[in-house]
Amino acid sequence: MQPRRRSKRECCNRFASSSHDLLNGVVGYTQSDSQDSRDLLAWVLTVNESGRALIDLRQVLVRSDLPPPVQEIVQQAVQALVRLYEEPSASLWQQADQLVTEAINAAGNILANSGTSDQGVMLHLYQLRSALRDDELALAPYQAVIGTTD
Repeated sequence: MQPRRRSKRECCNRFASSSHDLLNGVVGYTQSDSQDSRDLLAWVLTVNESGRALIDLRQVLVRSDLPPPVQEIVQQAVQALVRLYEEPSASLWQQADQLVTEAINAAGNILANSGTSDQGVMLHLYQLRSALRDDELALAPYQAVIGTTD
């Protein structure tokens, strides 16, 4: 028996509740305007931005008619992001950045050649790459070590 897939609404509600709890924890248990507070708030913002984009991307993929190889590379990018957030490091940042870029290129080529107007996958992939490369959020130290390629 396969586990029941959560609806977008269930995922969003659960994610929003967790994000809210995390934010309240940071505000409630750190000294206002301290370095710890700023660092943890940066993580909350990074996780919130990427988490929401991942939820939306997975929902768009369910309705997408992208070929299986492209869906596979998008899923690989998603898994690379999961690994990065579980245990941040420069090498995992580089792997996630590379796979998200490959997914953008693969999906972009398919969409350009198919004449379809469904850009939902691209939008969310660009959001994820933007969050990865934001030099003011929590992943910046890992990005600065590796740099970007495009």
